[in-house]
Amino acid sequence: MAATEEPQLSPVPESLLPTGFASPAQDYFSGRIDLNKALIPNPSSTVLMKVRDNAMNLDGICTGDEILIDRAGTPHHGSVVVATVDGGEILIRRLRQTNGRAWLEASNPNVPPTEISDGTDLQILGVATRTLHRL
Repeated sequence: MAATEEPQLSPVPESLLPTGFASPAQDYFSGRIDLNKALIPNPSSTVLMKVRDNAMNLDGICTGDEILIDRAGTPHHGSVVVATVDGGEILIRRLRQTNGRAWLEASNPNVPPTEISDGTDLQILGVATRTLHRL
């Protein structure tokens, strides 16, 4: 496919999950889904990153998954962020802020939290918005 061609989109059924008796219109398709519109609210600031460890595995973010990161997203308490601490490696962690303190927390209990003190150089590269997990 050339770079200027539009991708061919597959039809999506109106309802994907059985919720009772079969509908006579079960085979009716309401249209096509554009995954760019459905998954990426800010295309110009969104990047895709491959996950290389299991630090966030209890949040469903595992080795080999891909995450969408909004580089223009505003991080807040509870956001899953992509960050560096003191120029080190890139981390995917949940941002926690309480009583004037902040830290980056993994969901895997074997990975210790990283406290952010006054002298810490925290660079938040973006906010994770979606996880893409292969089946």
